[in-house]
Amino acid sequence: MTTPTEPDLEQHLRALVVAAMADTHTRQKDLAAVIGCTPQHISQLLSGRNQIRIDVAGRLLRSMGWELVVSIRPRVPQPPAP
Repeated sequence: MTTPTEPDLEQHLRALVVAAMADTHTRQKDLAAVIGCTPQHISQLLSGRNQIRIDVAGRLLRSMGWELVVSIRPRVPQPPAP
């Protein structure tokens, strides 16, 4: 598995939030009310029109009963391709 680049990380965060929304049957309108923003802002975050920060993704996930966990590990050099 490769380490996500920054744009990939954003896509991954969006996908996690969308999956949690589906799992908990949460609408964008519900998320907006809980965290105090507009449904349009939630839509922009989830569509990629606005950047989703890791702290915002964490707040959205927590509001649905999920916890965002971030960890680190040492990079392992990849062997050269044959």
